[in-house]
Amino acid sequence: MIANFSQRKVLKSLRTKLITQFGAALAVILPPLLFPEATTAQSATICGIGAPSGFVAVAYQYSSNCRRSSSSTSFAPNATVIATPFSGQTICGIGAPSGFVAVAYQYSSNCRRSSSSTSFAPNATVIATPSSGQTKCGIGAPPGFIAVRYTYNSNCRLSSSSTSFAPNATVIRSF
Repeated sequence: MIANFSQRKVLKSLRTKLITQFGAALAVILPPLLFPEATTAQSATICGIGAPSGFVAVAYQYSSNCRRSSSSTSFAPNATVIATPFSGQTICGIGAPSGFVAVAYQYSSNCRRSSSSTSFAPNATVIATPSSGQTKCGIGAPPGFIAVRYTYNSNCRLSSSSTSFAPNATVIRSF
């Protein structure tokens, strides 16, 4: 009887450790699967205006580390904050990286390329992973999707003063 009690205690202890370790493993594995932006939202600042392949520009700024001349007195943007793209992100420029679609165009002060710019025209894009039934900016469908219909979407205007209601967006469906 004592051996059985001792064995049960050991098994209970092992079961508790196994459940605890399994739970800890799930806590590490599941968030990136459920929330991919948690693993892709890393950013860095690089000199120059633009983003290398696989990254998007999320802001332009002045950096004293990126001055080309020590006598320069310009404080115009000379550096780019880059990040790996994720759905729902606002990126600088008009257009979307491969694997994403534009769902809105807007003005962002983070995306001004000139410190003296007074324009409030759209200079940024909200991107999303394409999905069936989605309305994306622009005419045409991304790879793996077909255009269901063309429509007007006020979020897809490229000019803040445009009065045209011509189709500027596409409703897509996967095939």
